[in-house]
Amino acid sequence: MQVTTKNRLRWAELPHDVRSAVEEILGDRVVEAVSQSGGYSPGTADRIRTASGRRAFVKAVSPAQNPDTPTMHRAEARITAALPGYAPTPRLLGCHDDGHWVALVLTDVDGRHPVTPWRVHELEAVLAALERMSATHTPAR
Repeated sequence: MQVTTKNRLRWAELPHDVRSAVEEILGDRVVEAVSQSGGYSPGTADRIRTASGRRAFVKAVSPAQNPDTPTMHRAEARITAALPGYAPTPRLLGCHDDGHWVALVLTDVDGRHPVTPWRVHELEAVLAALERMSATHTPAR
């Protein structure tokens, strides 16, 4: 069973100034946003496309959705920004933090959540990726 957040916000429900800040980070107007299911955060999780066709993944939250999640988003932004370029992870394109709303703008990565119960080939792919990451990112600095 996939965990789904029941009350997840959608892109259009974000305050105008937060959406504008994301567009400023991307340097273009967002013309499409597809909310992503799954996960634990009550904030947004949207794959977006700009007028010029650029894609990104945006996640945003405020304490109104969950008082702890903005702190987790801030930590994720710091950690993601510090990862080396060769890490097989999305890149942080920018972060909006007005002290209330925190929005992370990341590169969009093709893919999907694994199905549950897990399929053997998906589990093997995840374990292989974790093994590669531990080999290239240990010791963590």
